[in-house]
Amino acid sequence: TAHPTDELTDDLPSQDMTDRSALRMDIERAFAALTPEERAAVALHLNAGLSFGEIAAVCGRSLPAVYRTYRRALSRLRILLNGGTL
Repeated sequence: TAHPTDELTDDLPSQDMTDRSALRMDIERAFAALTPEERAAVALHLNAGLSFGEIAAVCGRSLPAVYRTYRRALSRLRILLNGGTL
């Protein structure tokens, strides 16, 4: 089954399967550290292809709130994937 993090590793150049598996695990851990709202924004935008306006309608939130949540999620993912802590 598709996982919200699949799209993040699918386009990577061919790597040793161990490296690829380790990267997938790192991404899944970082994704799990996000809030439910952050995970929803990332998954709906990257995996489902919804626009921020569509995500706002689906989640019952304002467009600026969804955009801020998405940007915050990406920032947190960058920190976590670069070895930082939140």
